[in-house]
Amino acid sequence: AQLAGVSAWDARAADAGLPPIDSLPMWALLSQANTTSPRREIPLSTASLKWGNLRTARNGSRAGEWSYALNSMGALIIDEYKLIVGINLFDVRTAPISPNNTVPTSQLMKVAASSFMDCGSADPAALTTGCLFNIMTDPEERVDLSADRVHRPRLKAMLARYAELAATVYD
Repeated sequence: AQLAGVSAWDARAADAGLPPIDSLPMWALLSQANTTSPRREIPLSTASLKWGNLRTARNGSRAGEWSYALNSMGALIIDEYKLIVGINLFDVRTAPISPNNTVPTSQLMKVAASSFMDCGSADPAALTTGCLFNIMTDPEERVDLSADRVHRPRLKAMLARYAELAATVYD
């Protein structure tokens, strides 16, 4: 909003009961007047609720088809840490598979189906664990820090923040 010279306030959205837009002044970073981003937190995704929102999906017309086990994965970055919750069904390191086609297409789904990452439940009401990575020292996300008691307070704080953010998502 600052860069465009307009207000970040949206009166029509507020009248409709929507939350305010997420706007931070980024020009100092973009123009290199500052090397530190004002944004410390990046919500990447919340559980996919294909058939309604969190309050209606379990009770909707397709409730029997919906579950966090099948429609789940969420992620949040705060500073240099990334939290992943839910089940990532295709946790595949792509270099050997794609884009260089070293694995035939017919085998690709077999490889992907055998490679998944279980980061607990993605249900914001039942978060007890997740996968935690330091994306600055481990950009490939191979070392899960969630079991390390040194990182337990950070994990708990990030799970709480994820649940707080997930409650505000409109599907």
